[in-house]
Amino acid sequence: PSTSRKPWPPAGELIVPTGGHGFLEVDGPYAFARAAREQIKQGASWIKIAISGGISDVHGDIAAAPMTNDELSTLIEVAHRNGVRVTAHNGSPEAAMQALEYGIDCFEHGYHLTEPVLRRMVQQKAWLVPTIVVSQPGAKDFYRRIGSPDWYLARVDSVGRDHWAVLQSAIRMGVPIALGTDQFPFEDNEGTTATVREAELYVDAGMTPVQALQAATIQPARMMRRDADIGSITVGKYADIVAVRADPTKDISALRTIDFVMKGGDVVRHDTPAAAH
Repeated sequence: PSTSRKPWPPAGELIVPTGGHGFLEVDGPYAFARAAREQIKQGASWIKIAISGGISDVHGDIAAAPMTNDELSTLIEVAHRNGVRVTAHNGSPEAAMQALEYGIDCFEHGYHLTEPVLRRMVQQKAWLVPTIVVSQPGAKDFYRRIGSPDWYLARVDSVGRDHWAVLQSAIRMGVPIALGTDQFPFEDNEGTTATVREAELYVDAGMTPVQALQAATIQPARMMRRDADIGSITVGKYADIVAVRADPTKDISALRTIDFVMKGGDVVRHDTPAAAH
């Protein structure tokens, strides 16, 4: 049956030091504590910070670590004391080690992470959301559509090589991975959506199709601590179901054929009669 669900609190605005990769700029441990508390007050279930530069920045360094120990440790402590997790935009191995020291929960992107960082992530069960589509060749059409300049495309190429190697190593070493795209999930990417292409790239990088499906379903549910309600087709969970025309456990590209979508028991898309499945 159809069941209503409460809206899930999102992460708040990206918190960064002055000049960082974002717009909510603060400095000093107490300012970071206040910013985190303000986001939690507004209902955030995650705090997102940027602990390195990004591909799109014209200042700063993707491999730098601009936050002080006091700033980073205070923010993470405040979040955890309130039962809220912390994720970080990050491409820097130095910043990653610093954040792991204070118990960070997740990294987004991880462009230049090293094997020592990945080993520690495995030990601490810290998550990686790779967003690999943003740095691979298929993203160029997206960047051209949004008017990215040539220097940006060149930077994507440069970062993309390391990013791909990081994903391969993370898969091989058993880092917990949850699928995310850093594009609109429905954005066109190499003939499909960004979400489906992300899953395909995970298989290209070393996952089995089943592991890639799990990275898109039960693993993010576990990361968000929502696996009692979502992430698998199980009695008592929300009826969130898609249907495809082939077996995605054999070929992940079967996700390109999604033509039926049920959300919470309500059919929101049905392109072909049920008998065709």
